[in-house]
Amino acid sequence: AGLAQAAVMGQVAYSDDGGVTWTVVDVGFEDGVTHGGGLFAIDQYHVWLAGANGAIYFSSDGGENWTIQENGVVTAGDYKQVEFLPDGLHGYACAENGIVAKTVDGGLNWTACTVLVGTPDVLSVSVRDEDFVWVGDDDGGLWWTEDAGVTWTQRTGWTGSGIATTEVHDIAFANDYVGFMVVDTVGPVGSVLRTIDGGYSYQ
Repeated sequence: AGLAQAAVMGQVAYSDDGGVTWTVVDVGFEDGVTHGGGLFAIDQYHVWLAGANGAIYFSSDGGENWTIQENGVVTAGDYKQVEFLPDGLHGYACAENGIVAKTVDGGLNWTACTVLVGTPDVLSVSVRDEDFVWVGDDDGGLWWTEDAGVTWTQRTGWTGSGIATTEVHDIAFANDYVGFMVVDTVGPVGSVLRTIDGGYSYQ
C-alpha cells in the first residue's frame, strides 16, 4: 500500500511502509500541486494530482508512476483541488478564473462546467454525487450545483460570505447534512465553519 504526498513543484513522494521512508518521483515539469487538496486518492493505488499550468495527473500504482490526463485543454491556469467519487469515474477539479472541470470516465476526458460568475479563483471542491457538487473561491463565494455544473447557485449569509478577502480553502461533508469548510478572512484568520442543515447555514 502506498501513500502519496506533494514534495516540490513537479514531484511527489510516496511511502509503502507507513511513512517511515519516502521515495521522490518526478511527475512533470513545474506541474506540481499548487494548493492544499491537490492530491486525492480513492485507495492506496489510485491517486490524482491537480497541478499547475492546466495539468491533471493520475497514478494507478500508489504514486510510483504518473500519466497526464489533462494538459491545458480545459484551462491553462493552475488547478487547485481534485476530488472523485468512490467509483473512480466521476470527478471534479477546480482552477483559476472560475473554472471547474469534470470527468465521467476516471479522468480520461475532462470537460468544462459553466464558469462561475465573476470568474474567481476556485480553491476547493467537494463532490457529493455525480451531479451535486460544492465549490469555494477566493472572493468569499460558496457555490453548489445539482446538475453537474451546468448551473451554479451561490450560498450566502455565512461569516465572510461575499467578501473579496475571504478564501474558502477546503470543504468536506460527512453526510448530506453535516459539513465543514476552512475559511480565511482578514479577521479572524483560519476559521472552521460547520453546517448541520445541508449547507443552508453555517456556524
